[in-house]
Amino acid sequence: MTKDTVLSSMTEQELKVRERALLILLKEFGGEKNNKAIYNCAEDWCKKQVTTNGLVSYYKAYYNQHGQT
Repeated sequence: MTKDTVLSSMTEQELKVRERALLILLKEFGGEKNNKAIYNCAEDWCKKQVTTNGLVSYYKAYYNQHGQT
């Protein structure tokens, strides 16, 4: 699937959660040159969650492993 296909298949609520997740993650971790991990985390998160509560901890646990995804 391409990025456009993924975005077009998301619900409005998922898109809003993704937007908030990206804002939070880019603010918190954006200077670490790991944007791929940030975007992957936001995509995974918005498919499973309806708020961003716990997002930073989730990112640290599963995506912030020395730039690995």
